[in-house]
Amino acid sequence: MNYKLIELNSIDPIDYMKYLEEYVFKTYDPNVEEFLADKIQGALQSTRRVRHVLRSRDVFSIKGYVLGPSIHVQTPSSLRISLRIATNPSIMITGDKVYLYIHASSIGSHPVPNPWSRTFIVLAKLPLRDFLRGGEFVVSAESILYPYITLERVEDPRIYSDNNELYHVRAIMGKERDDLFVLTFASRIGEKGFPKYIEPVRFMWVDGTEHIIREYRDTFPINNNYMVVRPVIKRRGLAGIIIAPRMSSVVNIKDLHVYSELLPTNNEFKTDLNCALRISSNEYLLFFHSVDKYYTLYHTYVAVLSNDGKLLGLLRNPAISPRIHDYHGARPGTVFLCGAVKHEDTIYVSAGKDDEIILILETSIDKLLEEVIWLKG
Repeated sequence: MNYKLIELNSIDPIDYMKYLEEYVFKTYDPNVEEFLADKIQGALQSTRRVRHVLRSRDVFSIKGYVLGPSIHVQTPSSLRISLRIATNPSIMITGDKVYLYIHASSIGSHPVPNPWSRTFIVLAKLPLRDFLRGGEFVVSAESILYPYITLERVEDPRIYSDNNELYHVRAIMGKERDDLFVLTFASRIGEKGFPKYIEPVRFMWVDGTEHIIREYRDTFPINNNYMVVRPVIKRRGLAGIIIAPRMSSVVNIKDLHVYSELLPTNNEFKTDLNCALRISSNEYLLFFHSVDKYYTLYHTYVAVLSNDGKLLGLLRNPAISPRIHDYHGARPGTVFLCGAVKHEDTIYVSAGKDDEIILILETSIDKLLEEVIWLKG
């Protein structure tokens, strides 16, 4: 089936519903989920070369922060939105400007992660010199990705700046009220940083057909040839991180990698993907986090991947652990990265804190790489 691209400047709620019913939901295939679940199950049973532990070695410090009420948002119709929260941002540096793609909610929305939160994504820009100065950022923004139907929310943007690709999550309720799809959509962005269209990330089955599964948030490219995906297969009680070849927005699951080192240990409820960052011509940092089984605290780790998706090394201890003294919000113990950039010798990450505000954290690339345990073979 050929997927019709939805042009954002001409979207209509009725056409969007037809698009979901005729182009998206019809390609759901539980066989793809079973295939992915078997691969994750096999990796869980394999030997780990490095086992990450929940003992903080926090190597990042605060550079700046953004509060929801400090963002002045305007809609395409030139109406202003007052924000309740601003969180989980992706980040891009373009020339002398910093772009922040921000997961936001209005003052009337329920607190995240309530399933009825009607969240959306806004784009804010600030001068690079102001960003490097740090402190509290007060910015103007425009809404760029938002729900088109009542039972939908838009979350967690990720930017792949090398190819001007923007990925985001759409949680959509089907016709039956317990029929929830959590899908990742892709788009290209233009010169001003705005997306032009959206299309779902698809999985290429062994016969060459393209399908979706019921839940795969936290999905984005490592580079032009590989994608990272976190499928959730609820009926098997499994979720995990996979690395697979891609052709644009299509993931080829035939040649995927599942590394046990990126999956949860006995003390962890789950591991989730955060963002990726190129640090050399053939090496990439993959930020991922675990959530401990009993108290749901978030711990961020870093893996090093090669051009072809091979795991080269990773941190045993968290690079970022719960930062309880920074801010006190809706979900204490939560730090959720959606973006990372490198400027000169410094790595900056953009993170949601307590599902309520934005933190910009920094560290030197040397300091971070000192923590990596390199794998042999």
